[in-house]
Amino acid sequence: MRSTMPNLEPSDTHTACRWKGLASYRDVVVDGARAADAAWYYPDPKGAAKEIKDRVVFWKGVAA
Repeated sequence: MRSTMPNLEPSDTHTACRWKGLASYRDVVVDGARAADAAWYYPDPKGAAKEIKDRVVFWKGVAA
C-alpha cells in the first residue's frame, strides 16, 4: 500500500476471501484516537477482483 496515507497504520490482521484473495488491514489513527482494523485492502487480488487493487475500504462510520 502506498505510504501517502499517514493516518493508516499497519495491522497484523489478515482475512481471506475465496474470490478476492487475502485482505490486509490498517488501523485508522486521527489525533491519537485509534480505530483498529477500520480499513482494509487487497494488495494482490485474484483475477476476478483485479479492479479492487490499490483501493481502500473503510468500516462504517469511519471517515478519513
